[in-house]
Amino acid sequence: MKCPTCHEEYKRSETFHAHVPNCAYKDDPLPEPEPIDLEKPIDKMTKPELLAYAKENGVEVTEAMTKPQIIEAIAKAQEADEAAELAELQEQAKSKEIEGFETMTKEQLLEALKEEE
Repeated sequence: MKCPTCHEEYKRSETFHAHVPNCAYKDDPLPEPEPIDLEKPIDKMTKPELLAYAKENGVEVTEAMTKPQIIEAIAKAQEADEAAELAELQEQAKSKEIEGFETMTKEQLLEALKEEE
């Protein structure tokens, strides 16, 4: 839930409903924030865009982190996701007894698994 005047996000309805009537901006609402482009390359994003991207993708970051720290956290999370995906594909290839699966790239594993269907 988002306050209509200051645009602050609230997870719990109790805090949202307590905040709205007492919002410091109720008499002079803040302008609606610019939409954030999450499709932009990570290195071209602003800090608010990086924070939104991290939140959207489940990467733990804080507002106190610097832009390079946020980029590093996102990159590490992406690497971990890619490693997990590769391990999953290797497990599938192993169960289908595909030879040489240990040295295949993700693309090669996908192709080999597709051929096995």
